[in-house]
Amino acid sequence: MLHYLTLPQNILILIPTILVLFIPAIYRRYFLCVTYASSSSQIAVQKKSNTKISELVDGGRYFFYDFLKGIGMLAVLIIHVTYIYKDDLTFYNTDNVYYYVNNLVNNLTRFTIPFFLLISGVLLKPFIMQKKEIVDFYRKKLLRLIPPYILCVIAIHWDRPIAEIWSLGITGQADVPFYFMLVLFQCYFLYPLLVYLRKYVSVTMYLLLIISVVSAIFPTFWSAHDVPLCLKYIFFFAYGAYSREYFLNYKKERNKDFWLWVICIVYYVVYCLIFSNYYYNTRFFWGLATFHMVFYFRDSILKWKIFTKFFNFIGRFSLWIFLIHYQIMLGFKSYFEQFAMNFYIEQLCNFFATFIVTIIASFLLDLIYRKITEPFLKT
Repeated sequence: MLHYLTLPQNILILIPTILVLFIPAIYRRYFLCVTYASSSSQIAVQKKSNTKISELVDGGRYFFYDFLKGIGMLAVLIIHVTYIYKDDLTFYNTDNVYYYVNNLVNNLTRFTIPFFLLISGVLLKPFIMQKKEIVDFYRKKLLRLIPPYILCVIAIHWDRPIAEIWSLGITGQADVPFYFMLVLFQCYFLYPLLVYLRKYVSVTMYLLLIISVVSAIFPTFWSAHDVPLCLKYIFFFAYGAYSREYFLNYKKERNKDFWLWVICIVYYVVYCLIFSNYYYNTRFFWGLATFHMVFYFRDSILKWKIFTKFFNFIGRFSLWIFLIHYQIMLGFKSYFEQFAMNFYIEQLCNFFATFIVTIIASFLLDLIYRKITEPFLKT
């Protein structure tokens, strides 16, 4: 088991984790938004000030968060293009520059799963720990997520026995990205517990960082009976949930942790350049650093109106994009392989074709699904 500690991906995690856990000054800055949001005085300010929040709301939704979801989905597509082509050992090997380019592109876009978990946590409203509120919370979340997931599992494996479809669904093995749906279900299931533990937020976040880092390093904690576990991801979800007031009322002038995130970004990029490997989703410092930095530069980003509106539009139906894009991408891979085109051109063609077709199909699916479920979600 100890050999896992020496793997490049895990060393990348361990070095800053040790610094955060054992150096109080770094710890305070790393969790600045959590401690800010948990302050009762600041929560009181949030109730009085609606201006900052209203600037971000468009038709009942948070504009900037949908924009971030759209950017996250773009990153997901890029990651999976690098993933499906890295098995071509003719190009993906240490003797070819493509190996290093592919790894770097993948590693730089690995902020996306932390983004989605952080956003999911931020956008959850704390509720009173009573049976009615908890049941209502679960009902709405399950209705939004489970039927689309089930429909997509069935659509992909419609020709298999029901028992096999069931097994593929509950283990997240129906499609490569579907493990994340099981992770998200578990995070939502644990949310009431996180609400209860909010009064012990400093201790809770300290322990969750340890739990998630240990779980990310050792494969023993990745799944149970083939069902993927949320242990290595729960930290991001809790970080977002406990930072809700901070990010919904974000003010750049109070950002005292700016240089910590800059250092994290530089450290991550330099490490990925020196130790080129194909890293995966538990980016405890890259994910958080990029999330904080987009808020720091939010006002500048929002000036690009066409850009932000386009990705905001995509973010509104990001669930469907996530669920259907991989099969579409595999279909285009088989199609473009027939033409014996340049390897790099084939990837670009696949990416843009998948991007366009997935957006159109997801928009239509989301429109239909919202029409059907809207009456149930309002009750």
